[in-house]
Amino acid sequence: MDWIRKHGETLRNGLIGICMVGITVFIWYSVGLYRQRKATEEMIAANRASQTQMSQQDASGNSISASPDSSNGGNDGSLNSTGNASTDDSGTSGSDPSEAEEAQMGDYLVDLSQDTVTWEGKTYRRNTYIHTILCLGIDRTDDMVGTREPGKAGQSDGIYLIAQDTVRNQIKILMIPRDTMTRIVITDLDNRELGTRVDHLNTAYGYGDGEKLSCDLAKRAVTNLLQGIPIDRYMAVDIAVLSKLNDAVGGVTVTIPTDGMEKRDPAFVKGTQVTLHGDQAEAFIRYRDIERDNSALFRMNQHKEYMEQFFQVVKQKSKEDSQIVTEMFDMIQDYMQTDMPKDEYMKIAIDVLGNGSLGDDNFRMIPGIGTATDTYDEFHANIQQMIPILLQMFYREA
Repeated sequence: MDWIRKHGETLRNGLIGICMVGITVFIWYSVGLYRQRKATEEMIAANRASQTQMSQQDASGNSISASPDSSNGGNDGSLNSTGNASTDDSGTSGSDPSEAEEAQMGDYLVDLSQDTVTWEGKTYRRNTYIHTILCLGIDRTDDMVGTREPGKAGQSDGIYLIAQDTVRNQIKILMIPRDTMTRIVITDLDNRELGTRVDHLNTAYGYGDGEKLSCDLAKRAVTNLLQGIPIDRYMAVDIAVLSKLNDAVGGVTVTIPTDGMEKRDPAFVKGTQVTLHGDQAEAFIRYRDIERDNSALFRMNQHKEYMEQFFQVVKQKSKEDSQIVTEMFDMIQDYMQTDMPKDEYMKIAIDVLGNGSLGDDNFRMIPGIGTATDTYDEFHANIQQMIPILLQMFYREA
C-alpha cells in the first residue's frame, strides 16, 4: 500500500498515457474506413484463390513466385496512358515498381536490419536506446477476444511505428498510409503460408487470426516496407472503443477544420466548435469527400484535431475524477492485442505524459505519392526519401 501511495500519481499518469498511445494514436491518420470491409474480404479471397491456384500449379511442376527475391507474386499490372494501374488475373490492382520501389519487394536499397549501414557516403550505427513499437488501429467493430477466420480478422486502417527513446524519455511516431503497396504474406484458411505478393499494407493483418498471427503478419509487412527495420513490440486496438472512450470523458470539443463536413452532420460547419458525443466522434474522424481520390490522405487535420483535444480532456478529467482513467483502462482490455508487458507500455505512457503533449515534432510521415486504379487507391512510398527519415529516427551518424 505504501508503494501504491508513493507511486500513485505515476501510475495514474501512466494509465492516461496508455489510453493515449494505445487508443488515440491510431486515430490521427488512418482510421479511414473508406474501403468497406467487404471489399477487403473480397480482395483477400481473390488473392488467396489466386495463390492457391499457383500452389496447385507448382505441385504439377510449374514454378511459383513466393519469395522476396522473386517477381511481384502475380500482381504485375502496369500503368496505362491514363495513369491508372492495370489489373492482373487475380483481380487485384498494382503497378510496375520504379527502381526506388524495389525495396517493397525485398531488394532493400539499404539493409536496416543491420547495426551498421552506409548511406550516401556516410556510416550510421543503430541507436540501441531506441525501441520500436508497431501500433495498429483495427477495423473490426467488435472485441478482440478469440481468433477469427483469415479474411474476417479485420484490417489495419491505422498503422504507426513508435520510436521510443529510452534515454531521453521521448517518442517519435512514424505514420504509414494504410494503402501503401508492399510485399505481404498470403495464407490459406488453415493459416498456412502460400507465398507473398505486392498488395495493400492494411490487408496483411487480415490474412491472420485476428490475434498474434495477424499482428505478426503486419509486423513482417511493415519491416519489409521499412528496409528491414526490426519491430520489438506491437499493440493493436479496435475502432469499436472510439465512441466509448469519447463518452467516458464526457465528450471532446473540437473545431471543425474541413469544408463540407456539414454533409455528414449539420453541426459540422467549418470553424465551429462542437462537443462530440456518441457516434459523432466516429463521424468526425471518418468524414471524407468520397468524390476525391486518395481522400484518406487528406483527413489529417481532423485526426490531429481530435487526438490533441482528446489528450487534453483526459488529462483534465483525471484531475477531477481519478477513477475515470481506471475505467477507461478497463474498457480497453477486450479491444486490444499486445505482446508488451505492463511495465513497458507504462514506460511509454509516462514518457508521453512527461513531455506534456503530442505535437508536430513528434510525428513523421512516410513520403510518397497516392494513385488511383479503377477499383482501389494506392500509396507508393518514395524509398529514397524515406531512408533519411528512418536513419534519423533509429540510427545515429558514426
